[in-house]
Amino acid sequence: MNIDDAQGHRESNLRIKNYFVAEFVAVPENFDLNAHLSMREQVGIFMVDKIDIRQVSIISQAVVHSPVFNTMNNALLSPKSCMFYLSLLGELGLILKKVDNPFRRGHGNYKEYIERWENDRGTYIRGQEVMRINFLIVNIIPLLQQNVIDEAVKIVNDITKYQEEINALKNSITNLDRR
Repeated sequence: MNIDDAQGHRESNLRIKNYFVAEFVAVPENFDLNAHLSMREQVGIFMVDKIDIRQVSIISQAVVHSPVFNTMNNALLSPKSCMFYLSLLGELGLILKKVDNPFRRGHGNYKEYIERWENDRGTYIRGQEVMRINFLIVNIIPLLQQNVIDEAVKIVNDITKYQEEINALKNSITNLDRR
């Protein structure tokens, strides 16, 4: 496979059983899904079939209360319901656009893609037949509130400081060897 060739991916797997999409979002802890749904959507009437309001609600609660949510081949959660939830977050501006997502880049937004999604099998993404789409949603708000980011920054700073000390030691040894 030639990575520089735009058509090079066609030489790899033509059929993918599980396609993974990762989204980074900023959903506040007091997010009320129903406040952002139309009256029809609140009772489960959607423009597209197979979107389940109960599943959308479960996904919403999971994302709000957990830093990481994933569908990971969960047959009880429809990819359409997850895509609907992500389309809602996109409309509200809660998806971090700075984090590149090839799926979003290739398909515009989730709402447009839902309309093309006929069923859970046999859709095409980048020229490959995809049997199922799995979603990984990372909510940065709980990460910030639980000081996970602060802890990660401290660890990185400690490692960087240690690495600088090692490099300085190597440089001093190299300088002694040259004398």
